[in-house]
Amino acid sequence: MSSPLASPWSAASGSPMPCKEIEEVALRIREVDVADFSSASKRGMLAGDALWRVVNDYLKGARIESFKTRYAAVTTDLKTGELQVLRQGPAADAVRASCSIPGVFVPREMGGRELVDGGLVSPLPVRVTRQMGCDLVLAVDVATRPRRSDFSGLYEVILQSFEIMGRALADQEGTGADVIVRPDTGQYASSDFNVRKEMIQAGYEAMQRQMPDLMRRVEQRTRRG
Repeated sequence: MSSPLASPWSAASGSPMPCKEIEEVALRIREVDVADFSSASKRGMLAGDALWRVVNDYLKGARIESFKTRYAAVTTDLKTGELQVLRQGPAADAVRASCSIPGVFVPREMGGRELVDGGLVSPLPVRVTRQMGCDLVLAVDVATRPRRSDFSGLYEVILQSFEIMGRALADQEGTGADVIVRPDTGQYASSDFNVRKEMIQAGYEAMQRQMPDLMRRVEQRTRRG
């Protein structure tokens, strides 16, 4: 939950969100704070209104175009399958749309489009970042690596298939990044609120492994001017 908040918060303020504060947010938000089960819609288990409120409260109703640092949220048009990059409008709307995992959250309607998680077509949007003018791209790859060995049920087969597709897309997009951070979180479910500390630690360790490479590349670009 801290991930979709830290990026727009940092972009809005023009300075990185302190790591300690990111961790506090991640540990403070409870499952009940974002899980508003939808009885009126058959298009998703969660209505997404609670998630929107949490994000909007933290961002104080900010609009993307008011951010001090360039920011974009990637989403997928559910009707066409096209990638939709949101770079203006209410930030909470953009975050809500980009978090809309199909079947979990009801799609977000914006500009006449039904928007869902951008990870369907671009789980590691390096190209979008390049198009925004970034010359040094640090990508964090949290796509699950297929590790199942039991395919006795329909659910296991479908889930494994989606993970294979997502992994292939992330690997392909990752070739365009300068540095890739890959936390070892394969043993955890992304929806499990009980392993947040473990996942934070995995992210920290993965970043530490890549710090020498990142600092070397930063130094190279600094020398070039």
